[in-house]
Amino acid sequence: QPEEDNEKFSTKMEMPPDTTKGRLSPVERRQVAALFDTFVPPLERSEAVALLEEADGTGNITEKRIASVMRGGATEEAIAAFEDAVFDHLLAAEAAELRLALNLLGSRAGAALLTGHVFVFLRSEEGFAGVSRSEREAALLTMASSSLAFRRKAFHALKRLCLVTATAAIDPHTGRNAHWDAAAYEPRDVAAREPAYKGDDDSWPLVGAETTSLKCDVVVVGTGCGGSVVAAKLAKAGFEVISCEKAAAHSLGDFKGEELTAYKTLYERAGLVASEDGSFGILAGAALGGGSTINWGCSLRTPRHVQQEWADDFGLAFCRGSGSSSDDQQTKLDAALDEVCARLRVHETDVSHNPPNLALLRGCRNLGLPCATAPQNILDTATDDASIVAYGDRFANKQSTPVTYLRDAASTGKWRLCDATEVIRVVRCTNTGRCVGVDALKSSTRPVRIEARAVVLAAGALHTPCVCLRSGLASPHVGRHLRLHPVVPLLAEFDPDQQEGTQRFFQLGRGAPMTAVSRACQRRPDGAYYGALLEVPHAGLGLACASFPWLGGLHAKRSLVRARRVAAFIVLQRDRGDGGSVRLSSAPPHGDSIQIAGPVVRYELDDRDAASMTDALATAARVAAAAGAASVTTMHLADPVVAAVDPKADQENLDRLGRLVATSGRVDSNARRPNTLCLLSAHQMGTCRMGADPATSVVDPDGQAWDLPGLYVADTSLFPTATGVNPMLSCMALATLVADNIAKHLAVQPSSSSSTQDDDDDDIKVRVDRWERAHRARARREAVRRLLLLTASGTALYVVAALCSSERRASLRRRL
Repeated sequence: QPEEDNEKFSTKMEMPPDTTKGRLSPVERRQVAALFDTFVPPLERSEAVALLEEADGTGNITEKRIASVMRGGATEEAIAAFEDAVFDHLLAAEAAELRLALNLLGSRAGAALLTGHVFVFLRSEEGFAGVSRSEREAALLTMASSSLAFRRKAFHALKRLCLVTATAAIDPHTGRNAHWDAAAYEPRDVAAREPAYKGDDDSWPLVGAETTSLKCDVVVVGTGCGGSVVAAKLAKAGFEVISCEKAAAHSLGDFKGEELTAYKTLYERAGLVASEDGSFGILAGAALGGGSTINWGCSLRTPRHVQQEWADDFGLAFCRGSGSSSDDQQTKLDAALDEVCARLRVHETDVSHNPPNLALLRGCRNLGLPCATAPQNILDTATDDASIVAYGDRFANKQSTPVTYLRDAASTGKWRLCDATEVIRVVRCTNTGRCVGVDALKSSTRPVRIEARAVVLAAGALHTPCVCLRSGLASPHVGRHLRLHPVVPLLAEFDPDQQEGTQRFFQLGRGAPMTAVSRACQRRPDGAYYGALLEVPHAGLGLACASFPWLGGLHAKRSLVRARRVAAFIVLQRDRGDGGSVRLSSAPPHGDSIQIAGPVVRYELDDRDAASMTDALATAARVAAAAGAASVTTMHLADPVVAAVDPKADQENLDRLGRLVATSGRVDSNARRPNTLCLLSAHQMGTCRMGADPATSVVDPDGQAWDLPGLYVADTSLFPTATGVNPMLSCMALATLVADNIAKHLAVQPSSSSSTQDDDDDDIKVRVDRWERAHRARARREAVRRLLLLTASGTALYVVAALCSSERRASLRRRL
């Protein structure tokens, strides 16, 4: 039986309610308002008119646009959104750091320390808020370019949060953001239209809200790309399946197409996840359907060279074709990819491209570089509704898992959904040594235990290792080997008078987002397959403005007004570095809910990856210029490269532009100088990696944990390396294979989770013994390595001492 009973678990987890909810203090609110009006300042009418005339000419200026450009960022809705982000979505440590920065800005000495402008703030009784806008602007620019990491980190965090809330928060009285008219930004109004499913067709078989104890054959943690596949396949095979999803169940009618609302309800920590040093912004799904609910529809298969690497270096036989090693040999993973593509209705014919994707195709074609249509699981890419897929697709145009696999599972009658339930840990049976269930929290307050014959972790590469760490799994590889597919954007501004056709402007956020992909840099710069892809991202106005370089208030307004002239290209790097990890945060409880220790991301960009990204960024600049861009801008926070482009530039000039970006716009490792460049990630992989050797992996090739039989992993945590392509299909194909393996294991396993049959015990003992032998061997190797290092260090010191004079030896001894 499980080691702990429900009563003991409940006693351990319940905490006294605290109805107080933290809010910003008056000092903090004054600094926030001052920050908003510095990042997005109010302008005089003459300044607003000049910006509009420069951007669009005199014929496109309306009073509504002028009033919007004049408007400052310190609106009530923006400040409220900022406050909600601090108290509802940031980790406790992140919120404490941000509030510390606000309180420092609120005092004379603190503002001087944080900004470096000593004489300006020592005469201000209210600190940052008490000086002029020009002085506040100069202080923020000093923070952005500071040689001190804590100043750059504070600037980056404040800039990102202020700009996304200022340009995306909606006034409840008007239903619009105050700055949309300035950017001529018109998001799709979909809330009034009927969703694809209604009533009973859009409901889920939910577990009762008061349930505290459940039993099933398989419990699946997560409903994303991996978890949904496992749930559907096992339910179809006749097993009783319960899926735990930490987000509340939604219906298609809940999707409104609003950017900030989507961040709050569909994204991990409202889209505000960042690496511990603040240098990487990380987007991850946190909704029913996981990442499939908010991804961009680009459906790329696992490349053959990646499969070959997984087979050769990690012993994954399903990545090697039977009977031949030729590149066109079908593998088991290929067969699983075929199955997934068929269910998602992936296609690459009749794909319509929006203007930024057309620019990528055109620029590559003009340079003779490879670029092709990216396969899509968006059925109709021509409709303007395809632009809302990142905010939840109300019309089921994108074939996400709630539209496909989860509905397949529900149709079997064998699947139930336990929503608003976060799994804390897995339960190990003391009699058999098997994993026999999970302990979870329903609605952040009520303990729930689910007993099962098998447990499948599919909570994503950020949360799956957290469950393992909270459960005490002993593998040293849990949470390590994090890959992020680091992304650096490039902005390309186009002259509307030079555009072909009737659409002169790019209309930010319109059309299917990622329909073209260039592999021109996939094998550069060293010839290996650890290069980069060139793609086009999706971005609403809030995310775009938060990512743009900020060189002052007037520059921010200029970027806002000219946003519809801009296309963004991204460099998506297949990272080979192994410096990423996920560890548990310290999460003290507050309010009337229990906070569970969540993921803290550490990531260092490898120098080889940085060099590859620099090379690809230079290529992206050449592609943009060849597509007709009037200028290109890198995304360095303090000193971006802004290069004008001659529309008649020849190859020599394009090459010169590439060299300029490669030298002045170099991508540096964040380990040396974090928060100098806009670095992003939408793909997280590798934190519970799969392999044939228990000394180097967390799970075996069947997806089962080496040191805990009955526990399986079925998400991007499995990836032994980064795939170098958008990981959705790879994740779902691996989950397909894991589900088949679970079905085979359960078919021969007795239904009682507490069985002590000899053959089952023998299998567990063999697995555990193999795991223990592997880690004892690893410990011995580590001890030998340290001994050799110590011996070498001692020898070196002896040689140095022998070569020194007696006086130098005496000095050396004193220093030592």
